Amino acid sequence: MRKLPDPREPVVITPFSDWTSFDDMVNQLHGKKDDEYSRRCEFESQPDDVWGGPVWGNTARWQWTGQRLAKIWFVPVDVPDEEGNWGEFAERIEEIDAGFKELGFDVEIYQDGSSKELIEMFQGRADYRLIAAHGNSSKGIRAVDRHVSWVEIEDSIGATGLLHMVSCWSFDAVCADEDEEEYPLHHGLAHARCSAAILSTGVGHYFRGKIKTDRVFEIERLLWVLGRCLKVGLRGAMEDYRDGYESMLGKHGASILVDHEVAVGDPEWGIIRNS
Repeated sequence: MRKLPDPREPVVITPFSDWTSFDDMVNQLHGKKDDEYSRRCEFESQPDDVWGGPVWGNTARWQWTGQRLAKIWFVPVDVPDEEGNWGEFAERIEEIDAGFKELGFDVEIYQDGSSKELIEMFQGRADYRLIAAHGNSSKGIRAVDRHVSWVEIEDSIGATGLLHMVSCWSFDAVCADEDEEEYPLHHGLAHARCSAAILSTGVGHYFRGKIKTDRVFEIERLLWVLGRCLKVGLRGAMEDYRDGYESMLGKHGASILVDHEVAVGDPEWGIIRNS
């Protein structure tokens, strides 16, 4: 059984070489209240998950069809004005493929980081989609060649079971319609037939490197959440995810991992029913 990966393991390499430990990193990002805090993390408190209401409360139960299909798009190189990339995913394609197959998914991987491939990844149905790229609160997702606006994402995405978007500001993003009326991106995702989503509030954090099993920490973390969804549904998975890291790291230590992620949509997404 896959376990929640431990970010304190010494083989995990954080992108902040001047920080000597995981605890040091947490204290620098979530433990300071000085003038530099908002610049470093730009995060105050975790919003509640969004399960009900006039938008997500009307989301129809996701219909699984045939073999489960996952689609993954990531940016493998540095882009202007952003720090870090998901290049280690490109080095671990076989690991990603095997992990999703263990969960019963076929997987399509888009790895050039272009806006063209992102739009292509959005086409058609998918039971699970992962976007691993930087996000900008006003401009959208940063592909290698340009920003893909939040509205363009909403307009392009096909029917989706679970959208997992690790991009900063994806929960906080605001779109505007033709009359310039503003609405949250996650409302637009519901109208675009996205059954559920895991989005980032404020600046998300990505942890490069391997755990002791020689598997990539971030891949294991994503697969753990998805696998748990298939057993207890999205809400149960997120509760177990947060409780698991708080038990492992304490509430303060877990905050850097779990407080930046917000779940929206169908709370039972992932449960496979026989009917």
